[in-house]
Amino acid sequence: MWSVFPDGSRYFSRTLDERGPLAKLRGASPARPFALPFFLQPDSPRPLRLEVNVVLPAGGRVTLDALRFGSGAAALAGLLALGFSGLGLLAGGGVALALGQPYAVWYPLVLMGVLDPVLAFSLLPTARRRFEALALRAR
Repeated sequence: MWSVFPDGSRYFSRTLDERGPLAKLRGASPARPFALPFFLQPDSPRPLRLEVNVVLPAGGRVTLDALRFGSGAAALAGLLALGFSGLGLLAGGGVALALGQPYAVWYPLVLMGVLDPVLAFSLLPTARRRFEALALRAR
């Protein structure tokens, strides 16, 4: 996707992932969700035009339906889910340790139970500020 700005500058984003909504197109496939990331800096003007291009070396047809712009706020819910599920893993690891389970049982639960919430909850304020800034610029 090319983003064309008022000063004539052009920037692009593309997807080349192997799976998921950012996966590149290949062969025949049924309808699937597709996401194309686009980020604006806080002091950037809004683009005048967005150009979505599809390259099909062997030819073919691509149909787009229900095109929409999103803020990525689902990532906040994902971070919260990761944090709280990590707390659940920590509790499970504590129970396994209290019941005398072997190291190979309780250690992975405790490790992920500590790492998941620490990472998720430490990234949450930054992600929240980013999405709030995006929402303000959208108005």
